[in-house]
Amino acid sequence: MNLSSRLVQLLLVSELLAFGQGMIPLAALAEAVPPSRIRPGWGFDWRHPDRASCREITPAVLPYCSRCREVPNAYGSGIDAQSCYLVPKFEYMIFPTAEGCETGLQQFKLKGGR
Repeated sequence: MNLSSRLVQLLLVSELLAFGQGMIPLAALAEAVPPSRIRPGWGFDWRHPDRASCREITPAVLPYCSRCREVPNAYGSGIDAQSCYLVPKFEYMIFPTAEGCETGLQQFKLKGGR
């Protein structure tokens, strides 16, 4: 078994354990986004709240996005976002604007980084 398939297995196990403990990521509750509808913007890695900060998600990054989901009213911010995996260990909440990302990030932090 190669390293990438082992990492995928570990990620799936960790997500199943989190699901069993009632920690369902917001992205799991939302509608899937086809690759043609993934949009650039500004986002932060919500899986690593200790270092979450808004970064520009440019069109050049979009081919690396996978398993994207629409997230209406992300973190109660009133702003619709998309949640996408960027390589196996990062998952970004992507907002249409830098200001929207900052608002979403503040709401995320107020909710304890969940």
